[in-house]
Amino acid sequence: MPAVTVRDETTSGRAIDTWLLPGLPESITARELVRLRVREEVARYNSATPEYFRGLVQPIDAEATLNGYRLRQRRKLRWEVQAQAGRLPHDVHGQASGVERSARTEQEAGQR
Repeated sequence: MPAVTVRDETTSGRAIDTWLLPGLPESITARELVRLRVREEVARYNSATPEYFRGLVQPIDAEATLNGYRLRQRRKLRWEVQAQAGRLPHDVHGQASGVERSARTEQEAGQR
């Protein structure tokens, strides 16, 4: 099964974190890739519940800091809640993101 290397960077391009997201299907939308990333980030956090959550989506009742998101009270997070909270504005209107449109266009071109 395919895997993706997730690499978070600062705006200047300095790597902050790099990790592997394994077990992906052969074809995936950008939306589903983000959901899988959020699920993995929450699983990593829940396994140790460190002081800071370092992930794509800010948990409810958490403060953004330079070190990540600091929860007012340490607790296990639910990835489904995080994924729902991380929906992009275009998702509310049911429109695909530019990444999804681009990926679909490339797939369709390859099928011709």
